[in-house]
Amino acid sequence: MRVRREFREGFARAFDAAASAKGMTLQLDTELLVRTVEALHDGATMQSLLEPDQLPLGTIQQEVIPRILLDDGEWDT
Repeated sequence: MRVRREFREGFARAFDAAASAKGMTLQLDTELLVRTVEALHDGATMQSLLEPDQLPLGTIQQEVIPRILLDDGEWDT
């Protein structure tokens, strides 16, 4: 699917650019990392569809996944 391919390509560029900007080398293959994020997104969507009263659509995508991706090691509780 073209949209998913473009999503993965864009995320891969973003991961590579972020790592480069921080002077880091990714320890995982970029495509594997992107597909992992994609799987988290898809699973989160499925959970919301299965239990909409417990997990409103978009909650994990908006609250959890960004925190994982942008983790600076200091999560506020």
